[in-house]
Amino acid sequence: MRIAHYASDLWAPGGISTYVERLTTEQERSGHDVIWLCHAPSERYALSDRMQAVTPATLYAAAQQLQIDVLHAHRTLPDPLSSDLALVRTMHGHQGGCPSGTRYLRRSGQPCDRAYQLSGCMRMHVQERCGSCRPQKMWKHFNRLWRERAQTKQVLTAAVSMYVQQMMSRAGCAIDNIVVCPSPAPTVEPYTAPPAQAPSLLYAGRIAPEKGLHWLLDALGQLDPQVVLHIAGTGTDAHMQAAHDQVEAQGLGHRVRFHGWCDGPALTSLMSMAWVVVVPSVWNEPAGLVPLDAAAHGRFVVASDAGGLPEYVAPDASALVPPNDTDALAATLTRVLGNYDMIAAAGKQAQHHARVTFSATHTAWAYEQLYEQVMAHRPASHVQLAPHP
Repeated sequence: MRIAHYASDLWAPGGISTYVERLTTEQERSGHDVIWLCHAPSERYALSDRMQAVTPATLYAAAQQLQIDVLHAHRTLPDPLSSDLALVRTMHGHQGGCPSGTRYLRRSGQPCDRAYQLSGCMRMHVQERCGSCRPQKMWKHFNRLWRERAQTKQVLTAAVSMYVQQMMSRAGCAIDNIVVCPSPAPTVEPYTAPPAQAPSLLYAGRIAPEKGLHWLLDALGQLDPQVVLHIAGTGTDAHMQAAHDQVEAQGLGHRVRFHGWCDGPALTSLMSMAWVVVVPSVWNEPAGLVPLDAAAHGRFVVASDAGGLPEYVAPDASALVPPNDTDALAATLTRVLGNYDMIAAAGKQAQHHARVTFSATHTAWAYEQLYEQVMAHRPASHVQLAPHP
């Protein structure tokens, strides 16, 4: 099968590129021919061997010229939709259920579980700044939601979590045309236990208010002074400065290590040192690649009980905490860090979770079913994922 994965920013580092890289690797291993289609990459990144540049106006013509069997989109498809191509979409974020796409109330710093409602969401844009309150930009946000809702009626859409599917349904998207297809975990490496004499935490991700690093730093101040926090990630200059300022203000400089953006080997090295990987998001994460990375490395996860994260953590190697509850986060981390034997034993359970429940092989196999059904022009209401053999 000849498959094209499309996103305007497919070249950019982050969740979508990681997702597509893992899925593509497995699809190629299964004998499929895969191409990436994106808009012209930024000056920092060159086109890879399998990548070609397109524009919204040339996407469908390019796919036809390349004799693509299935065009798999990871962002909104250009309108009007092509009737000559088999189309599948993956909904990675909240654009199909939230006008701003954030599900995060910026002023109060709380996750948002509201169902979409025109006047209510407009009011939240102004009161909570969950999205821009400038009329033109606000209109753009709402128009995007309506466009996503319209495309879901026409294009089979795979949501990355049940939470995303439910929020899309509540916003008026065609639930019969949305299936849940979880994100793929990385390859599971041979298990190694964390170093017994050096209790440490790892935060991996963007440094931004909604990611909750400030909440984790508050909790760190309540933990045993021997516990060290490693931070793998970057953010805007303002957000980075705010994080450094908080560390200094709380006297945590000797317990916090900023590592900046980390590639695969560097992240693996940090995972190997960590006792616990913390995912303290205070917004509703659509899914959770970091918990899958942690599970593949055999690491216990403490995460926010928000969005799609509960669906991604390993049940026997994780703990969930209500967002923004500093005392609960500190108490949970204290309990977990106080039981090294439990952490070490849970690591093997975590790897089983990554290897079986979220394997890239399973994800690729599920998508192959969807591709075949779309190519056969089966009605969307009949689309179902059969059990994995």
